[in-house]
Amino acid sequence: MPARRALSVEAAARKDLATMPTEFRNGAVAKSYLMLCRRLDSGVSARDAAGLTREIRLCLLTLYDLAPAKHKDDPVDEVKNRREQRMAKLPNATAS
Repeated sequence: MPARRALSVEAAARKDLATMPTEFRNGAVAKSYLMLCRRLDSGVSARDAAGLTREIRLCLLTLYDLAPAKHKDDPVDEVKNRREQRMAKLPNATAS
């Protein structure tokens, strides 16, 4: 059986950060994100891993909220906007 290759959360996090603008990659949230990933990679108890994973996820979500979208026209938003426009034209339509 071949040796198992260790997965690096930090390496994956660095790939995530590489897709973001420089000002977000070098900010406090990004630094905290990497620090938490390194701590998780170092080996922790299952209880601590759960907490670290939750904080890592929150850091990443915060970064995605802060960073501008790559594409102005998100296909899902476009479909949603078209649907809302169609719904507004229906009789008895109410503003939401």
